[in-house]
Amino acid sequence: MFRQKITRTFLLVTLFSGISISANSQVFQINCSPPPQLDGIAAADEWFMATEVAINVANQITRIACMHDSTHLYFLFRDYLESSLHFPEIVIDVNNSKETTWQPDDWWFFVADSDCENQGSSDVWTNCQEVQPDWIAVNNIQPGLPYTDTIEIAIPFSKIGYTLGSGDSIGIAFDVMSAGGSSHMYPETADKLNPSTWATAAIICSELNVAEKEMNLFSIYPNPTTGNVTISMRSDVQPTFLEMVQTDGTVVWKADYQVCGQTIKLPNDLAKGNYLMVIHYASGTERELVQIH
Repeated sequence: MFRQKITRTFLLVTLFSGISISANSQVFQINCSPPPQLDGIAAADEWFMATEVAINVANQITRIACMHDSTHLYFLFRDYLESSLHFPEIVIDVNNSKETTWQPDDWWFFVADSDCENQGSSDVWTNCQEVQPDWIAVNNIQPGLPYTDTIEIAIPFSKIGYTLGSGDSIGIAFDVMSAGGSSHMYPETADKLNPSTWATAAIICSELNVAEKEMNLFSIYPNPTTGNVTISMRSDVQPTFLEMVQTDGTVVWKADYQVCGQTIKLPNDLAKGNYLMVIHYASGTERELVQIH
């Protein structure tokens, strides 16, 4: 099976705090994260590590967050769905083979008052159920008030026949289909019927294997923590300073980097939850999720 590889050089990182990939971008990454609670609520602390893209239809912007936990793909569609008569749609080219027509490794998922799926072609409306047995969408769109404008979706890797490996990528595109059947795609130039026009999404998780770990510039332990953490850096990297950032982007702690193996006492008043430890060095930054218990 052919699966395209891409390197970290071309990867783009975003946070759920509102930084979005360009509507024309053909490459982004899907980060590894703890799984969200699938309750149809857009909780920032659950989607903190997600990459976010957006679809703009007449200045009504629907945002789509993407992440995985090494067994499932997770998607969050939020804003201007039922209230604008738009319905979430995901198409996936599992092998990222970039064929110009649909192949057996291509999948279609659609959510409205029932959940629809098909392998090998899109828009197969005979394969719809209120609840699919092997993937989840919450909430389903039920006509009437209150409008359903937030939907969380979980698709197992096993469902689409995807095996996670270092450097792998999938082809993917998103649509908010109108009630009349018109498509509004991400990427903006994507054609739902032509997988070669879909974006490339790298499936990233630094904890998956030794090869990925060797690429990491630093490690933080213990993580989760109740207070102190120790940061160890690769010998060829010299950071300048460190920051702890909460889910809304606010910097809650900052300090100069001193020595490898430096033990850091975090502020006593930090609330329990998820934070990003940001390591600044001469040529850029690295980030890692830190959980405070």
